[in-house]
Amino acid sequence: MAERAKTMEATGRESSESYVVVARRYRPQTFEQLVGQNQVSRALGNAIETNRVGHAYLFTGARGVGKTSTARIFSKCLNCVTGPTLTPCGKCDACEAIASGEDVDVLEIDGASNRGIEEIRQLRSFVSVRPTRSKYKIYIIDEVHMLTKEAFNALLKTLEEPPPHVKFIFCTTNPEKMPITVLSRCQRFDFAPVVADEIKERLRYIVQAEGAQADDDALTLLARRAGGSMRDSQSLLEQLLAFSSGKITISSVHQMLGTAPGGRVESLVGAIADGQAGRALEEIHFAVAEGADVGQILEQLTGYFRDLLVLSVGSHTDVLLQLGPDQVSAGQNWAAGMGTARILASLQIFDWALARMRQSTQIRCLLEIAVVQASSLAAMSSLATAMETVGRVVASGGTGAASSARPSLAPSPTPRPSTGLQSPDSSEKKNELTLETRSASSRPSTQDNSSAGKVGSSAGQASEESRPETRPQAQPTSTEIDSVQPIRKANSPAKPDSLAAVSELVAENSRESLAATTAVAPGSVMSSPLQQYQAAFKSVDGMIRELATSCSQVEAMSNGHWRVVMENEYLAELCKRQDRKQQIEQAVESALGRRIRIDFTFRSDPNSHLANTKALPKAQAIRELQENPFVARLNEIFNTEWVEMLPPRPRKS
Repeated sequence: MAERAKTMEATGRESSESYVVVARRYRPQTFEQLVGQNQVSRALGNAIETNRVGHAYLFTGARGVGKTSTARIFSKCLNCVTGPTLTPCGKCDACEAIASGEDVDVLEIDGASNRGIEEIRQLRSFVSVRPTRSKYKIYIIDEVHMLTKEAFNALLKTLEEPPPHVKFIFCTTNPEKMPITVLSRCQRFDFAPVVADEIKERLRYIVQAEGAQADDDALTLLARRAGGSMRDSQSLLEQLLAFSSGKITISSVHQMLGTAPGGRVESLVGAIADGQAGRALEEIHFAVAEGADVGQILEQLTGYFRDLLVLSVGSHTDVLLQLGPDQVSAGQNWAAGMGTARILASLQIFDWALARMRQSTQIRCLLEIAVVQASSLAAMSSLATAMETVGRVVASGGTGAASSARPSLAPSPTPRPSTGLQSPDSSEKKNELTLETRSASSRPSTQDNSSAGKVGSSAGQASEESRPETRPQAQPTSTEIDSVQPIRKANSPAKPDSLAAVSELVAENSRESLAATTAVAPGSVMSSPLQQYQAAFKSVDGMIRELATSCSQVEAMSNGHWRVVMENEYLAELCKRQDRKQQIEQAVESALGRRIRIDFTFRSDPNSHLANTKALPKAQAIRELQENPFVARLNEIFNTEWVEMLPPRPRKS
């Protein structure tokens, strides 16, 4: 028994020692067998046929795309007994020794472990020695970018003018780390990632050669999982050949890789697209219970959303990496529903979670956080729209108008179907202010089109059209503007409490700002505060008119308060005198029909807002903005705290 056990042990050891992995057994031996690098094969083949073989080559590309294999094939083509030739025999001593990496004239050097200047000096000492049995002495340096700066400098002269019998072939995944002086002395060939379809065909050939079976979907998943690396795909295939018994199925691939089945990923993406965070967390729980790895789920989500991004921008389906032909239709629907902006935001969330997973032990929690955040983007988009509207109100000093769906702060460039209050046409310019109004005592009107939508001259009287229509209207008085109310469409869903509070606040601020800055005498054309101010003194003669109109800017503040900026400091001091200030305010009141409080300031006055807006320290600017009642009310609604103050966005023309 003991002798038999020893015999079995020796046989098993011999079998394990003689086994060669799939990636080495099915390594390409000729240019015809090289997969996915036709441009490199053609260029090197033409160089051999035309006798234009260079003395130094640089092969760059990702891992597992065939750089070292190409270097060996090229070496066999040069040193075969029938060569130089495009078709090495593969049977002579030189071909067999090169294929096994044991040829004395083809030296493969690892740049990572032989990176110092001493190793390069030793290499230079052997360069002048002629090859033993072949025509060329070939040095293949893998990961050449790992050499030190001193080693590269020591190699420069030999690399530029080597003996005729020496050829250098450098292989690297990071050519940008190499000195430009070395790059300029080499013929560079960039190896592209292998296409998934070509990897799939190569895997099918290996499966048949191994006497096994594999489902087409399983090979497709393996090819996509390899990410363009032929060696990675062959390593995964070898794992599956050992994992499965006889036949490789899609379920065995998911089980070995720790990935979630395609249907589970689709359900998870659908829950995120619909904004159902609870259902999304359930899908994660079921996927983990089925054996899926948390990190692999997040990578699958990232790849899926990457394909949704491709579909959202209208790219061709050939660009897709993860979605299969039967998943394109569903992907297009989700891409159209979410939009490019939301998909981009989701990808940024997933990328953040992937980066954090490398440093955290709570990887499932990170995945769930990312999924909940991505699911909440739909609800947050409406809040972002409201906050953008509020930002425009604050940036414009609070002027604006309330619209039906949300506050519309900028005048409409083109007529819209709405019930509006508009100023009549002037000879030079037409100012439009689109408003949707409803009086507190108004009722749905059934009048004809000739009388519908007219604003009466009595205070608070306004009628409502039976259908939206844009037409010129009489100029509203200040009392009529106070009756402006935001209207919500009958079929629109109710807003959340915070959004409703924002809409009410914007509408209230708009009414106050309109009454303070744009209400003028009936029959006059609405204009800027500066124009209204200067027009108020057309009928006034004497010194008051000269003093009052010597200004460069009029700021309409809140609560019927104006700030007049003077160019001359002496004139500003004269206008600040109580008697003259009262005379100016009385002239404005008689012209506009309402009481206006006026403050005069010199442009270089420290209290002048216009003169020091850009020079204010950030802390003081934030303090002034915090004291704004409108902004303070926003902080109360959203329970926020100040973090950063950004300049307003420029309006699009």
